[in-house]
Amino acid sequence: MSQALLPEAAALAVNLLADYAAGKYETVRSHFDDTMLDAVSLEKLAEGHAQVTGLIGAYESMGEPFARVIGDYTVVDVPLQFEAGDMVGRVSYSADRKVAGLFVMKPEAA
Repeated sequence: MSQALLPEAAALAVNLLADYAAGKYETVRSHFDDTMLDAVSLEKLAEGHAQVTGLIGAYESMGEPFARVIGDYTVVDVPLQFEAGDMVGRVSYSADRKVAGLFVMKPEAA
């Protein structure tokens, strides 16, 4: 069953990714649904962030978010610029505004 696009999803994703880039992992996790809470610990968030910055340097800025509905989720892609390259932050939201997915990936994988 498809849901309607969450109108505030783009702003929510930008704020979440800004918190992630700033290392505010507890704040990021506070938006997770139960499945994400079980799967992604504070340590996993920190490890993922360290892996990205180790590969392409420090976070610098964000581009314009793009939101769309995929199945039961609103999915937002946000271009992210780092010192040595670009990535895409992808955040998936359920109808209750909980984060059901969080990824930082190469643009060609988005």
